[in-house]
Amino acid sequence: MIVIGVDAHTRTHPAAAVNSQTAVELGTLTVPATRSGHERLLAWGKELDRERVWALEDCRRLSGALELLLLQAGEQAVRVPPKMMAATRKSQRTFAKSDAIDAVSVPGRPSATRTSPPPRSRVRSARSGS
Repeated sequence: MIVIGVDAHTRTHPAAAVNSQTAVELGTLTVPATRSGHERLLAWGKELDRERVWALEDCRRLSGALELLLLQAGEQAVRVPPKMMAATRKSQRTFAKSDAIDAVSVPGRPSATRTSPPPRSRVRSARSGS
């Protein structure tokens, strides 16, 4: 099983896949924060491993659309509070901000809040575009 951490930003979503037992990084990918970018991220995750959980930095205004797409696709997702990641970021960062470090630190904190499937009305309205 792998954990895919996503550090959501306004324009991009850097992601890192980590083996859940060994903590070995398996790869990184940065996609645009768009529907097609989210779909590409999901396809990438499926290529890496059959069993996966998505760890999303809990910044719903930035990660909400990705979270909804993942849940609609039947994926497992957890929200990781940004404060839980602060220690990991500080211990790995040198002088500059690194989206790759941030993405890896998300799955490093899996004691997160599991997201639940969206309410039926929310799914319908997302599909119909209203």
